[in-house]
Formats: sequence, C-alpha cells, structure tokens
Amino acid sequence: MTEPSNQNKCLVISAVLLLAGVACIIVVAFRLREDERESKPITLPPQRQTQLSITSLERPLPRPQGYMGSESCRDCHESIYERYSVSPMGQSLAAVDKAARLSGESSGSFHPPGPRRYEIVSSPHGMEHTEVLLDEKGDPVYSHSEQIAFVLGSGRRGRSYLIHADGALYQSPIGWYAASRAWDLSPGYEAESHPRFSRLVGDSCLYCHAGRTNSTGVNADRYDATVFSEGAIGCERCHGPGENHIALHETGERVSPSGHDIIHPGELSSGASDSVCNQCHVFGQSVVPRYGREFFDFRPGDNLEDVFVILERTHMGSGPQSIRAVSQVEQMRSSVCYTASDGKMKCISCHDPHSTYRGVERDTFYRQRCLTCHETNGCAEPLAVRQQSPAENSCIHCHMPALPATSVPHTSLTHHGIPRRPDGFVLAGGPSARTEAADLTGIRAGLRVFADGAQKIPAVEVDRAKAIAMMSAAWPIQHQQLASMAVVQLLELLPPPEVALPERVAMIDDVAFLRELGSGFFILNRHESAEICWKRVHELAPDDETALLGLVKLSEAKRDITAARQYLHLLKKSSPHSEETWSISMMAGVFAGDTAAVIESGKRLLRLNPGLIKTHNVLADAYRRAGDTTLAEHHKTMAERLTKAMKDPQ
Repeated sequence: MTEPSNQNKCLVISAVLLLAGVACIIVVAFRLREDERESKPITLPPQRQTQLSITSLERPLPRPQGYMGSESCRDCHESIYERYSVSPMGQSLAAVDKAARLSGESSGSFHPPGPRRYEIVSSPHGMEHTEVLLDEKGDPVYSHSEQIAFVLGSGRRGRSYLIHADGALYQSPIGWYAASRAWDLSPGYEAESHPRFSRLVGDSCLYCHAGRTNSTGVNADRYDATVFSEGAIGCERCHGPGENHIALHETGERVSPSGHDIIHPGELSSGASDSVCNQCHVFGQSVVPRYGREFFDFRPGDNLEDVFVILERTHMGSGPQSIRAVSQVEQMRSSVCYTASDGKMKCISCHDPHSTYRGVERDTFYRQRCLTCHETNGCAEPLAVRQQSPAENSCIHCHMPALPATSVPHTSLTHHGIPRRPDGFVLAGGPSARTEAADLTGIRAGLRVFADGAQKIPAVEVDRAKAIAMMSAAWPIQHQQLASMAVVQLLELLPPPEVALPERVAMIDDVAFLRELGSGFFILNRHESAEICWKRVHELAPDDETALLGLVKLSEAKRDITAARQYLHLLKKSSPHSEETWSISMMAGVFAGDTAAVIESGKRLLRLNPGLIKTHNVLADAYRRAGDTTLAEHHKTMAERLTKAMKDPQ
C-alpha cells in the first residue's frame, strides 16, 4: 500500500511500482538533488475554479479503542484461537526471539552477482545480518552488520526482517524464500544498487502485517520503545476491539460508550463483511487514508471507503501477467460467481479465516464450499474425467489454478477470477492499457476509485487522493510534468486563489496534503512556495522528516545559516538513523569550515553506510586538516578500494 503518511514522500519503491501495476510498501530516504535540476521555476498551467476546497471537510471523530489483545479471547474461544495462531495471519509478525524458525532459516550466506556477499548468523536469542563488500581479489573492503529485531511473514512464501533503531524500523536487504528454501536479496533489491539497511518501514507497510503499532503522534513511521502492542494480526483486526465484549460477559455492563460489543463478519452486509478482508487484500495502485484518518483507523463494521480512498487502474489486460497485477479481490469481483450472486457472495463464503487447509483436506474443504451453490448445477465434466490426476475431483484445481511461484510480494497465488475453463479469464475493464513511464501524464485519468467508493466519498476527497497519487509517482523520478499536474490539482482544492498562498495554506491542517504540495513546488523549482507549505507542515507535525529536510535545504539555498542550523538540529533529533541527516550535517560542516563537525557527522554516516566513497574522501581531507595523517590515509585508501570494487560508485 502506499501512503500518505510521512512515508509518502519517501515511498519511492511503491511509487515506482505503482507505474508497473504492483503496489508495494517500502520506503527510502528523501533526496534533494539541486545540482541535477534547472534553477528556473516552472510555470503552472491555469487552475480550474472549484466549488469546494478541502476546508469543507470535517475532521472525523477518533476511532473506538478498547483493544485487549488476542490472548484475552483464548479462554472462551480456545479451539479457534489454537487454529488461528498457526495460520499465516496468526504468524504474520513476531519478535526475532519469538518467531518459529523454519527449515533452512538459520545461519547461511549467499553471494549475488556483484561485489557484495551476505551472511546470516542465528542464535536462540537473535539473528544478525551482515553485508560484506569484496574487492577484485575477493578480500573484504568492509563488513557491516545489523541486529534483527522482528521477523515479518509466516514463512509460507518467505520472510523479511526488520531492524529497530532510534524509534524507527528498517528492512534488511536479506530475505528468505520458501520455494527455494534459500536466502537471497529482498524483493525489489538489485544486486548492484539498493538501499541496504536503510529502507524505512512504517504503518503503510505494517498495517497488513502486524496487529497494532504504537506510533508516536502524527508520524506513522516512528514508534514508542515497544513498537507493537500486538505483533501478529490478531482477533480484533476482524472482530473489533474486545473491551466491551469481555466486560459484558464478565459483568453484564459495557465499559466504553463507543464501539460495538463484538463484530461477526458473517452477520455484516456483503460490502462491510468483505471490507474486513479488503482492508489488506485490495492492493490497488494507491491507497490513501481519507482526511483525518490513518492506516490503523479501520474498524470491523466500517466500509472500506469510510477510511481509505483506494485507487485502481481503469483497464487491465488478460493472461497470467495481468492476473498478477491485480489483487485476488479484484479478480474475484470480476468472476461470474460474484457478479451472479446479487451481492450475496462474500470472501468468507469460501474462506475460513481461522484456518489454513493443505493437500487433500484443502481440496475437500473448497469442494464443499463450491457445492453450496453448485450442488444441483454442478460440473459439466463427467466424474471419471474429474477424478483423473492431477485434478482428482478438485474444483479449485481447474477453476482456481495456482499461478507459478514469484518472488514479487503481494501478487496472487491462485486464480480468483474463477474461470469456467482453466485458460479462460477476462478481467472487467476491457483491453490492456500501457503502464510504462511514458504514460505518467495519463495516470490521473487512468485511476478510478475501487468498487463503488466514488459514489460514497466526497468528490473533493477523491481529487485529493488522485493528486497525492500523482505526486507519489512524480517524486522518485522528479517528473516535472506530472508534478505540475499534481500541484494544480492540489491548488484547486485550496481556498480561492484570490487569497495569497500563505493565508490559504494557513487554513489547512492536512499534513499529507501540504507535504505533497510542498514537494511538488520543490520539483517545479518554486522554492518560496515549497517553504510556505513545509513550514506549515512543521507547525502541525514538528518532527516531520520531509518538512525538516526540505527546510534545511531551502534555508541553505537562501544562505540563512541560522535557520538551517535550527532545522538541522531538529532533524538530528527526529531522524538520527537517516543517512540523509548526517550527509547534510557533514556538508554543512564543510561549508562552515568546522572540521570537528565534519568528522563527527562523517563517522556517524559511515556507521550507517561504510560504502560511501564521497564521505571517505571528505573525511580524508578533514583528518588532514586536523593533523591526523594516519586516519586521513585510511579514508583515502578506503575511497580508492571502494571505487575499484563498485561498478557504479555513487
């Protein structure tokens, strides 16, 4: 899922994959590359006159809390608890010392193409991941290790690993794959160039992999010391907070005046029931929390559009690759089974969310589910044909065939279009649409709200979500045309243009909206306008990394050294594990002639990434000025060795 939390600006991978039709959940550092842009501001096209602005939206009430944890359900529902706890959802995330170790997932190493080797060392108490850069002789240039804090994934398809540092979570470049029972680079990582241990993971990712997080303030990617109030996806994600339910059974009285007793998804309408599943199983192209909402604000009983604007592509092709590019929910909604059910078919019509069935038991279970509708109008194939191997009278073997295994996350495992014939599938939406980067400018017109959400969500919120999606696509490649379209769309949602921009921005309390508007202005070299937006973000969310990074750079550009130092001081406190923080700090020391600051910042930066050639060169010069020729020579040598070892030493 994509963002728009503080991650949205940093959600580079999800934005890139948005163009390829695959939603993703990973984040990397903010990049401001002034040397690669033209300095002349870009002229914006004319704006439309709109009747409503986002100031017309009312901030929704806080959501019911009263979470008790899955363990509190065990006494009364022990059988269900035991079955669910060993299911993939029940094992979706765990502390590294609590996660069940899988066969082959212990210690090991692998060497992908290129100069880097990776090593994994496990013990009963933890796990350490190490990256080793090798020179042309095969000798180590550096070795960088990180302690793993959390294991993400049940292991059915594979696992990712999270590092906990300075109140934030980062993904390891090392992943474990079930199909091959082997270690390899995590999905989306290229052997020659990847974010190493710096890929930030926040609520937009964890929402579908964890029970509940303890986010700090408005930062959806910063956490309390206890990151998770519940690690794996638990009972209350589908049944709602359990406080009232437990109190009613124990004392006969409700504890909280807000919230339900308990939610039974089977008793909900089809839309609300499926929304419980769809909150995680619809990937769309961009998932944008509505104004005043965050990812963990969904409560069972809500409709999906009460919390999210989910955007999907208007057209999709046919065949296996197109099937992969949409979620199983979108496939299912295009099936004859679903469309002919007159709204009666739900996800739980076929799935038991508490259990996972395998082998013969799986075939039997789903055949029974199929026969609830098809007992009198069954399969047209003779029984003798159906019983032949490999089908062996399995409905899903022919009508929901498994797709070939893939290492790409969030792609479907089985064909949920339920074709009558194994090779028959046409997804609703017509012929395929091109999705290459050349079609960026058509992204707004090519996105629609999932299902009938557009009829239930105010048009101003739909426009807001589409503009944010455009900026998510524009940012990683600094695409000025797309950024211009997004900025115009965002400006149209501000109060009337006859009011000056600072006054218009001051009326807005929507952090995600203002963050994207500021980022768009920055791409278009309209730095004064970007500063207005980011200062307002800073007022609303003082620790916002995007705003602080932007304000540091803009203050430097204006030669306002006092302001740049103030923002940099705050940035060091809010994002001490960010490479960008210490890179900016180091270069500020260079420009100020502060050798001690250069050395301190450079050392911090190399602890995060020892392979930065520029940093070694800067430190070599700083140590020479400080009179330490030994360390100066060390960093000079390191820079030379790194340059030889790396094909693309950037």
